[in-house]
Amino acid sequence: MHMSSTTALADRQNTVVSPLMLSHQLLSLAEEAHRAGLPASATRLLRLAHTVCNDRPARR
Repeated sequence: MHMSSTTALADRQNTVVSPLMLSHQLLSLAEEAHRAGLPASATRLLRLAHTVCNDRPARR
């Protein structure tokens, strides 16, 4: 059975991504940005990667 491209796109949009996998991808992008000579972008991606898995309890 062949799915339409609209159905395939909807399935991808509803996929749950692990925070660990997302963080890993962001770290990889940060590394590539650094290699490409884009230190500001690399820093922003690094900070974003760290916030993805930030599960520290809120301050009281």
